[in-house]
Amino acid sequence: MQMRPVLMATLGAALGLVPAAIASGIGSEAQRPLARVVAGGMLTATFLILFVVPILYQLTSPYAKARSRPQPNPEDQEHINQDIIQRSEHPS
Repeated sequence: MQMRPVLMATLGAALGLVPAAIASGIGSEAQRPLARVVAGGMLTATFLILFVVPILYQLTSPYAKARSRPQPNPEDQEHINQDIIQRSEHPS
């Protein structure tokens, strides 16, 4: 996963919401909380995407590997491939 694009997109959008989050003009009573919630949600999602999801993947990947089908060794796989080719060339 590339960290730089995720951080740049999130920080760009969050910094774009700073004026709305600190506004004090007409209508800012509704605008400020919304801007804070959106910016906080984006920063929280970024943290989850960059740190929590990879950690959870690392923790659960051994279980996924243990439950997967065993892969044939390369010699057996070559025989399987040859059999598939022969069957496709000479259908019964």
